[in-house]
Amino acid sequence: SRLITYMWGAALIVFFSSFVMNFTPFLIMLSCGFVFLMGLAFSSILFFVSKKKFNWKTYLIIHFCGIGFSILLYDLYPSKFWLYSLPISTTTATPIMIYVLNILIKNWEKLSIIERGIFIIAVLAGIHQLDYPFMRLNPQLAQIGFSIALLFYFLLSIFSFAWIIEKQAEKNQFKELQFNVESMYHHDVKNPIIGIFSAVNLIEEENLSIKQKELTNYIKNNCRKAIQMIDNSIDLIKLQSGEIKLEYNYVNIADIIHDVMDTFNSLLKEKKLKFELFDEAKKENITKDKIYLMNADPFYLKILFNNLIKNAIEASPEKGKINVNLNRENQYYVVKIKNSGFIPESIQHQFFDKYITYGKDYGKGIGTYSAYIITKAHKGEISFTTCKEDGTCLEIKIPMN
Repeated sequence: SRLITYMWGAALIVFFSSFVMNFTPFLIMLSCGFVFLMGLAFSSILFFVSKKKFNWKTYLIIHFCGIGFSILLYDLYPSKFWLYSLPISTTTATPIMIYVLNILIKNWEKLSIIERGIFIIAVLAGIHQLDYPFMRLNPQLAQIGFSIALLFYFLLSIFSFAWIIEKQAEKNQFKELQFNVESMYHHDVKNPIIGIFSAVNLIEEENLSIKQKELTNYIKNNCRKAIQMIDNSIDLIKLQSGEIKLEYNYVNIADIIHDVMDTFNSLLKEKKLKFELFDEAKKENITKDKIYLMNADPFYLKILFNNLIKNAIEASPEKGKINVNLNRENQYYVVKIKNSGFIPESIQHQFFDKYITYGKDYGKGIGTYSAYIITKAHKGEISFTTCKEDGTCLEIKIPMN
């Protein structure tokens, strides 16, 4: 939609500038620039729809050669506008037409009706751009030619918006299918775990030794954890789809972070890590008696910080430090979780995607994904910076109300 806006903006600028300026080399360059902007928007839409790459450098070189040739022809034949407008029309339209015709010939059967319409309009618009300089020989034909060009842009706008709606509908159908498949999968995985739990209950009815009882308790505890993980995963899917809503309450965000850190005390001691919760604005440590009230869902907020802080601890080298900075910015709380680990470049672009993990034998790749979903559900933002020298900083920005 932005590309279409740029295209129409360029078309209107060319239209109005032709009334207020004389046909000089400056106007030629101005008009050529705006024609190029229209061609750029036009072609960008085509390449976006076709999901193919285009050699922009070659296109720019050809286009600017056309501009230079047009200015040269103006010096030689200043009265023949059709002649010195022909190079710019040719260099703008021809490369795109060749590209579009190639797509139509090779992929006609694969294209939807709307996509076929977009590419056919592109070919017709290209042909018109080539014959338009000759229509300039007759003032009446020139007016008709300009109207035809606007008609093509109008049709492209309509078809482009139709294509966006079509793709959005397909995306929604895919999400619904994905939700149904994942729900069934979680249900199927949960049933055998419940069966194991029930079987262990039956075993415990027998006379067991102390060692055997310890093993049965260990199995049952892990079954409970597995069931809890599956239930949390299902809740995340429902939260993302809007099937369940957050239950807002006033909570002390500093309290939640301290509670999460308390659960990881043994892991912190094992890796000899230091932890600090710090207020950047007040330049002081945040103790358990400090109050930082916000309106949020305490259950999901705890899951959010549990996942991110656990990841930070696991990513930190031994004898490192976990810094959690809490700061108030206008009507937001900004939490920065810093550690000395580095996120590999291979996963940086998909860091918040589902099932993305690195360097952990039993990692599931759900932690950062769930943090992203929970933050977005709170109308917040989450991002990160990482480098080998300074480590990684995760920034979570959540509205106070």
